[in-house]
Amino acid sequence: MKHCIILRKKKDEEQTFSVEVYHGLNALPSSARELLIRSADFFLSPEYLGALEGACSQEMNFLFAVAFDKKTPVAITYYQVLALNGGELKLEVPASDSKLTRWLKEKLSYHTSKLKLKILVNGNAFVTGEHGWFFPVEMEMRTRSALLEKLAQLTLEAADEEISLVVVKDFHENGDHFNPALKQFKYRDFMAEPNMVLELDTKWNTFEEYFAAMTKKYRQRGKNILKKMGPVVRRELSLDELGAQEKQIRVLYESVMKKANFRLTTIGRGYFPALKKELDQKMGTYGYFLKEELIAFRTSFRTRKGLECHYIGLDYNKNREFDIYQNMLFDYVREAFEYGERKVIFGRTAGEMKSNFGAKPEQMVCYLKYRNHISNKLIKPFVSMVKPSEWTMRNPFRE
Repeated sequence: MKHCIILRKKKDEEQTFSVEVYHGLNALPSSARELLIRSADFFLSPEYLGALEGACSQEMNFLFAVAFDKKTPVAITYYQVLALNGGELKLEVPASDSKLTRWLKEKLSYHTSKLKLKILVNGNAFVTGEHGWFFPVEMEMRTRSALLEKLAQLTLEAADEEISLVVVKDFHENGDHFNPALKQFKYRDFMAEPNMVLELDTKWNTFEEYFAAMTKKYRQRGKNILKKMGPVVRRELSLDELGAQEKQIRVLYESVMKKANFRLTTIGRGYFPALKKELDQKMGTYGYFLKEELIAFRTSFRTRKGLECHYIGLDYNKNREFDIYQNMLFDYVREAFEYGERKVIFGRTAGEMKSNFGAKPEQMVCYLKYRNHISNKLIKPFVSMVKPSEWTMRNPFRE
């Protein structure tokens, strides 16, 4: 069903759009798919979104809202509907001597543990970054912001589910985003952990040149890390191997997820083989073996705009012995050179460690809003307490 929305651009000027909400990629008309292609965003490409839907059809639902100017699609927003179990959350709240802060922290922990919510996510719960919309460059920011809110409201009505919370993710802190408008619509902003990104200098054409650009201290550190791998063998995993190793991959993945402070969702069984089958060489899947035992794995996306580091899995006992995780970080850099990517998007978590490899933080902002007006007011003090962890930035390269 199409909806009509009217946006006031200026005092005496209005613009009318018709909007349609579609359930899943296959429901999108070809003209709307063209918008996804025009976005030039790997994570909004029909190829990736189709693969993701196939991999996660049991865990979540997928929605698209398309704005039409007359009969021409001009803007599109993308949503994931998922369930959040508060018992799996471990929210980090800064320590304080304040009695009020301690009381709020106790209340936050208690009420969070009881949460069972359906969430509408504008963006992608599986990757970091602005991957939830496409607006044409010529569209004014004011119009984009109003459309973003209107499309979210219409998607909520069409979702056919009891959705409690809307999350809009992720905006670069100093980027071209919708801050003022989203706050005007009563969204609460909070700082997420920064996205750690390594920009590969144009002078570096190989991993060896990247490594040689480090200071003596960091080169020695790197040599020690590489040496510790010893008998561990790393190799790319084929589609058949992903299927054969699925049980062990799940064990290794869950060992990492248990240490995560916050996650919107977890992957379902068969996630990696389903994505690999559709994306083939655009997805990297690597295993780390001790004799014949898989003790770690890592995955990535080759987007042509950067190597996107994706999920990993580890046996932490073996990691202490062989320093597998830090070797993985080096291996992501090797992979970027091999496939012609000029940056490595390491993602969130372990910011200080990743800065040892040359990554720098890109601050990210997220927004959320409860559908219930009273709940939305009550979450304000809790949201203000959720802040990124503090750590020391390192620079491994010669000045």
